[in-house]
Amino acid sequence: MDYSKTLNSIIKDVNQIMRTHPKRLLHIQGVAMCMESFAKHYHLDEEKALVIAYLHDITKKESDRWHLENSYPTYQSIFKNYPYYSHALSAAFVAKEKYEIKEASILNAITYHCTGYDELDIYAKLLIIADVCEPSRKHGDTTMLYQRALNDVEVAYKMAFEIKYQTHINENQTIHPWFIKAKEKIEENHVIKNKNNY
Repeated sequence: MDYSKTLNSIIKDVNQIMRTHPKRLLHIQGVAMCMESFAKHYHLDEEKALVIAYLHDITKKESDRWHLENSYPTYQSIFKNYPYYSHALSAAFVAKEKYEIKEASILNAITYHCTGYDELDIYAKLLIIADVCEPSRKHGDTTMLYQRALNDVEVAYKMAFEIKYQTHINENQTIHPWFIKAKEKIEENHVIKNKNNY
């Protein structure tokens, strides 16, 4: 699908929305830079990757109440007590309702970029990696994570998830069950992969 016009509109809107939040804008631009690089490397749809990147935090600066009011009812009760993650839901809502994006791959990547999920495609995994390793992030030296993502997405995805987990612990966040389940799934897949390599 051709997302060129939609992407131009999204970028314009993100720049306007985040004009008073330069650090968040810098983060979004950094994620976009990483996603574009990953997409080129893996011969993915670059416009699609950029749409995901620019939309993933588009609602980040809204209130907790706003996020719940602007997400689908099926998610509202699931995330009511986990405000740290709720901007991902409202961002996916905006993607579908405002920009009329219907593609599940895009909506899933945005929805699950904070929590992960049992099964994610390469775009969603790369977004989680980019969200951690983009240059403005202060997670230590994440250059190794970026380089690893160019060689082994699954290993880099596991590394990114570990960094996210430690960040949640350090910030005393109440961790969402989806995150815990996704982490367990990653560990399980890692064990299976290691066994198969012997």
